[in-house]
Amino acid sequence: GKAVNLIFDMHNDYGWQVHDEHGREYKGLRQLFPDGRVQVITLDPETSRHRGSKVDGTLLIGYDQIEPEDVEMLAGVLGLSDVQVGALYYLRRKLGKRWVAELLREDESEALTTIEDEERIQSGTLRAIQRKFELFRRFDFLTEQAPSDDLVEEIFLRLNRGTSVVLEFGNFGNTLAAYVLVANYLTRRIHARYVEQKNQAVGKQTGDPRPLMIVIEEAHKFLDPDIAGHTIFGTIARELRKYNVTLLIIDQRPSGIDDEVMSQIGTRVTCL
Repeated sequence: GKAVNLIFDMHNDYGWQVHDEHGREYKGLRQLFPDGRVQVITLDPETSRHRGSKVDGTLLIGYDQIEPEDVEMLAGVLGLSDVQVGALYYLRRKLGKRWVAELLREDESEALTTIEDEERIQSGTLRAIQRKFELFRRFDFLTEQAPSDDLVEEIFLRLNRGTSVVLEFGNFGNTLAAYVLVANYLTRRIHARYVEQKNQAVGKQTGDPRPLMIVIEEAHKFLDPDIAGHTIFGTIARELRKYNVTLLIIDQRPSGIDDEVMSQIGTRVTCL
């Protein structure tokens, strides 16, 4: 009851039951709190069904909902150069919300051809971006059109009602790019809603949002020294609990996490 949790469950360890190497069974959070205080949302409903996991929704993200800031954190994973990352922001300005869909079109994109002809972006840079974005076609949780219901807003409302949310990645947990993309996408938007409500609370337009702890695995991918200064996770780590949001970071390589972030960690648990 002290706080609510948003858990990015990379290896399906938290929401529903798991078995250790000796076959012993351990309950997941949804089973330990059957009163509705924990809900599970999945990116991979088929895998969740095969595992017997009880889920409360499926997350779908439309191409038109993705912003360059969501992809920028993937630069190291996808091998995007600084020039290519800069080109993403130009494409978003020039093409609007359809920028990802244009990059992933099967046929020749007139809009991209025009950009090439005008030499706004070098042809080699544009083609390299398209090749690297091909990975997105394998992510079934990405769709051409954004779903009609706003699941980000729904997750925010669930958290604010005191319901912890576990996001199961299913088979997509084996792909680091999927984990980084979704964790960054959701955290940026949930944090923005918390900042908005906290500021309204200061002006007495609404109450404080319920304290939130965001749980991320492979934390050094989000908080390494090169990127921690300008990512949403680095921002949250530096703000501490200013907007009622904090982090629980899980990592097998803490030496890869930015020293400034490590200095902010108040409680540490170290296991063999």
